[in-house]
Order: sequence, then structure tokens, then C-alpha cells
Amino acid sequence: MKRTKNTMYALCLCLVLMLTATIDTAVAQGVNTSIGLKAGVNAAQLSQENRPNNAGSRIGANVGAVLNYSVIDHFGITGELVYSMRGESYDNSNNDIKLDYVEIAILPSYYFFLSDNFVPKVFVGGSYNHLLSAKLGDADASTTYNEADINLILGAGAHLRLGNGRWFVFDLRYNFGLSDITVAPNTVRNGVFSINLGVTFPLGTY
Repeated sequence: MKRTKNTMYALCLCLVLMLTATIDTAVAQGVNTSIGLKAGVNAAQLSQENRPNNAGSRIGANVGAVLNYSVIDHFGITGELVYSMRGESYDNSNNDIKLDYVEIAILPSYYFFLSDNFVPKVFVGGSYNHLLSAKLGDADASTTYNEADINLILGAGAHLRLGNGRWFVFDLRYNFGLSDITVAPNTVRNGVFSINLGVTFPLGTY
């Protein structure tokens, strides 16, 4: 567990340093750059063979920070650092699987400028997810699950201008697990559908 925490701290520190350098460069060059906060609701399941008949979605939260960076019209890149609740629930059982991750996502996005105030988007990207805790019911299950998880992310959403460079942002997305998240012989992957809301604030041109 100590190794897990040290790895997580190192990842977060590296991300903060990279974001700081990106922000400084973006502001200096006068490109569209914004930072903000987001929160959402996850409906998470585990993909595996012989999935129990009583298995259902674990409903949880995600919350974090976002950085938007756009150099050319219609295209931008969003970086996210998010706490995300995943796993699976079971009917008539106290053995829900509760997996909590810190998620580092990179999302290239294409924007449709329908007007100056309403900008739909689609995005395809990926994320590295680092396991913070794993529980089966109330029991610790951290030794059963791998620390690292890689996801493919597909989604769509829109930006709504609030004024003074501020935007209200919402999106729908699905995280497809690409990694086997368990140390057991059978393959288990994360799958997460989420609805997300956020607000961004300008750092550079807007």
C-alpha cells in the first residue's frame, strides 16, 4: 500500500508540473486556454465471462479538474485529473465490488461552432487510472486488483458560454476498459458510463 501511495503522489506531481508548464506556454503564446472543475455520476460495471446474473451497475461519483487547450479552430485537447468511483453491485448481496481510482485522461476534441455561445463537441481519448482502494463489501480487496488500468474514452458534449470567458460544460462518455484489472486467471475489465458537468475559466485568449 505504501508503494501504491508513493506511485500515486509521483504521478500527480508529474501531472501538476506538466500542466503548469503547459499553462505558462499557452498564456505566453496567446492561445485559447482554460481551467475548471467538473463533477459527474458514474454507472460502472465489470466486463467478464460468466458474469453473475444478479450483477448490476455501481452508481458512484467522479470529481476533478480540467484543462482545455486549443491551438487551432475546431480542435483542442482536454486534460483531466479525476477521482472516480467504479466497480459493480449485486442484488440481494452485501459483497458489492467498490473500486476507487485517480484518473488521468487526455481527450482530443473536435468542436462544432454552431454559434458564438453554443459549441457542441465530440472526443476520443484515453486514460491511465491508478487504483486507490478496492473493497469487496466492507473487506479490503486491494491484493486482488492491479494498480494500473488503461481505458479508451468516447464521448460527446457541448460548451455553453456564460460570459467573460467562462463556459458551462457538459458531456456524456463511456470508458472502455482495455486492461485486465485483476490478478486472477479470468479477465475482468472496467466499463463506465458517465454524465458530467463543469465550469471552466479563461487563462489565455477567449
